[in-house]
Amino acid sequence: MNHKKNVLTIAGSDSSGGAGIQADLKTFEALKVYGASVISAVTSQNTQGVQSVYDLPPAVFESQLQAVLTDIHFSAIKIGMIKSVEHINLLAELLKTFCASNIVLDPVMISSSGFRLQDETATQALVDKLFPLTTLVTPNIPEAAALLNCTQNWVHQHPAESCSRLLQSFALNAVLLKGGHTEDAYCLDTLALTDSTSGNLQIIDYRYPKQAQKNTHGTGCTLASAVAAYLAQDYDLASAVEFAGQYLQQALKHADRLKVGKGVGPLNHQDATQS
Repeated sequence: MNHKKNVLTIAGSDSSGGAGIQADLKTFEALKVYGASVISAVTSQNTQGVQSVYDLPPAVFESQLQAVLTDIHFSAIKIGMIKSVEHINLLAELLKTFCASNIVLDPVMISSSGFRLQDETATQALVDKLFPLTTLVTPNIPEAAALLNCTQNWVHQHPAESCSRLLQSFALNAVLLKGGHTEDAYCLDTLALTDSTSGNLQIIDYRYPKQAQKNTHGTGCTLASAVAAYLAQDYDLASAVEFAGQYLQQALKHADRLKVGKGVGPLNHQDATQS
């Protein structure tokens, strides 16, 4: 019998259910992997924005990690919002201790509604401690601009060079620059990785038409967790990113079937895998 692969999400909890660990677990279930979760923070939020964020005590965060990592073998790990330096340091040490692989990091620094989720000290800890352990980092344009200390417009105009600079500056294995934060008629996601055979930089573009859709809450979480789900099922990175992007497009396409809240609603994770 072929058993489902296990995938872990380490992220914040979204009280509205559209992003964070809730979106990750819905994605895992839709893509036929088993999802477990470690909560880094509890947010008070809805479809209209984030009202507050409460970081769980480091001891509670560590206890969750120890509980699942000592018991369950994970074929991939997705890391989302982790805004405490203590949490970052604990997580980095435990990932190394348990020889974790297929780590997808979504560097959640600012919410879609503009709420600052991580201060500069925590961002530096993320770069120093977690970036070196990752298989893939998935910044959006504002996050890439913050990491590169440049304007969002420059990143938008130079996606391939932005990815190249991120790889070189932070010694990353691969980076996926998400292009959803533009007014273009299409979304351009750019994957940069080092070719395993030649050692040369490889750039792959994934272009999707923009959908007339206001319900986009949790897109970044969903894409990163979908990549992790496909990596867990032994897809190579380029294929995992391609199929994750296609899944996200379907989750957006069917989002109007849901009616959640008065603001920016969630994606439709379950119907994304149906025709």
